Amino acid sequence: LMGGLVSFLSLEELEHMFERIQKMPYSMYDKELLNMVRNFSIRAVQAQHQQHTAYQQQVQRLAPDEPVPPQKPRNWFGLQIFFDLMLDSEDRSLDITDQAQANMTDFIAWDLCFPERTLYIEKCVANIAAHQSVTRSL
Repeated sequence: LMGGLVSFLSLEELEHMFERIQKMPYSMYDKELLNMVRNFSIRAVQAQHQQHTAYQQQVQRLAPDEPVPPQKPRNWFGLQIFFDLMLDSEDRSLDITDQAQANMTDFIAWDLCFPERTLYIEKCVANIAAHQSVTRSL
C-alpha cells in the first residue's frame, strides 16, 4: 500500500513520512522493510531533485536586485540507514547487511546522490582506519 502511495505524495509529505521511518529501531528491519525504504527513498530523492531544479530556475529568473530566497538543505532519506545497516553487527542477519550494502552502492552510484559520495567514502575510510567493518567499507 505505501509503495503505491509514495508516488502521489508531495516532498513535504515524504519528509514527514521519513521522520517516522527514522524512528524505527534497526532491530525491526527485515528485507521487506529495507526494500520499502529503498523504494521510498528513490521516490523522495527524485521529488527533491525536481523541487531543487524548480528552485534553480526560479533563481535564474530573479532580477539582479531581488534577494535569493533560502533553499532547504537536501535530505538523502535512506542513505544513512543503508550505511548503518551495512556495517558489521551481531544484531543483524547477513541478508540484511548484504541488502543494505547493495542499496548503499546503488544510491552512491546514482547521479542524484553524487553530492554525498565523498562523505560516505570518507566514512568508509574512517571505518577502515579504525579496523571496523573493514570488508563492508572496502
